[in-house]
Amino acid sequence: MGSKQEGLPHDVVMNILARLPVKSLLRFKCVSKEWLNLIKSPFFTQQHLLYSSRNPFLLLQRYHCQVLPVPFTCYLVGPHNNNPQITDFPMPFQPPTARIRIVASCNGLLCLREKTKFSLFNPATNRIKNLPVKCRYFGFGFTPQSNDYKIVGISTLVKDVPANLDHDRVGRAHVYSLNSGSSKEIDAVKLQPFCSFSTPVAITGNVFWLAKKGYDRNSDYVVSFDIEREFFTLLNGPPSPTGSHSYSKNLLAVCNDKLAMFHHYFRGIREPYSFDLWVLEGSDNRDVVGECWVKMYSVGPFSRILYPLSIWRDEVVCEEAVCEEGIRFAGGKKVVSLFNPFTYESKNLLAHRNDRAYAPFTYAESLVQL
Repeated sequence: MGSKQEGLPHDVVMNILARLPVKSLLRFKCVSKEWLNLIKSPFFTQQHLLYSSRNPFLLLQRYHCQVLPVPFTCYLVGPHNNNPQITDFPMPFQPPTARIRIVASCNGLLCLREKTKFSLFNPATNRIKNLPVKCRYFGFGFTPQSNDYKIVGISTLVKDVPANLDHDRVGRAHVYSLNSGSSKEIDAVKLQPFCSFSTPVAITGNVFWLAKKGYDRNSDYVVSFDIEREFFTLLNGPPSPTGSHSYSKNLLAVCNDKLAMFHHYFRGIREPYSFDLWVLEGSDNRDVVGECWVKMYSVGPFSRILYPLSIWRDEVVCEEAVCEEGIRFAGGKKVVSLFNPFTYESKNLLAHRNDRAYAPFTYAESLVQL
């Protein structure tokens, strides 16, 4: 079907193709030289990503809490509001071991980690690129200003023991650029007080972590990294829940393309559970200084053992402990579900034992090249 025979303008053909899955586009490269050049062009890659990111998938990687020789297992949850569809998500690793973990997802690229080694993988095009990056704490994101993907690695530990704050390795950071294929050390003096960092959250132009000072579990600070300008900024988090709680945990997330934070807390093992969601409002996440935290909603208290993991399509991806005979934790099982924070309705996705867990990621197909 050539555009000349059908009489379709170039823009119309491009708009039709941009809505197709990557698998079809890879086949259509052989239709004509014109289509080949179009599908390979950076502009078309951006247009295709624009459409695919409107209805992203939920990617769930299963992993064991213990070191066991189990297969690398992933599931893809389709963007269907009323009845989520779950399919297997194959990976091309030989052998596909659980030592490989998905640690970040951005514009169709998955950042993979095996111990201290990193790689980027595009499942849609089946391309993988090993990276000359070795670190314990990291961040992965995209900057539209230079159309570049970068990994920032943070070195704050020496031989897995919290380093003395006077040690000259504390606060060192390196940035690897996919465009240049090289890395460089950057100034990280602001990170010197911190000894540990959470799993990162990326929003276009920035990467965010929760950082802790020493062993104080209540000293969560938000660290922001500007991917384009390559510098760190420290932010205060939202106010903590009032009252005393035997358990409380903070978790970063993304809500409507803005930085968000869950406060999850309860007073005792047999006490009601609650969590709050706060969103950082005020700008476009680029100049984060001067923004303010706004509470979006509070959930609970309720007797269900519900742990928020992330946000997908305005619902909270949760892990819920299964109770048997009215006794908490007796069943030794958990369920990953989609929880509506306004109606309190849940849609169960996957069940698993206590020795397993699922890491959630938002994923959209793309033609981004490696």
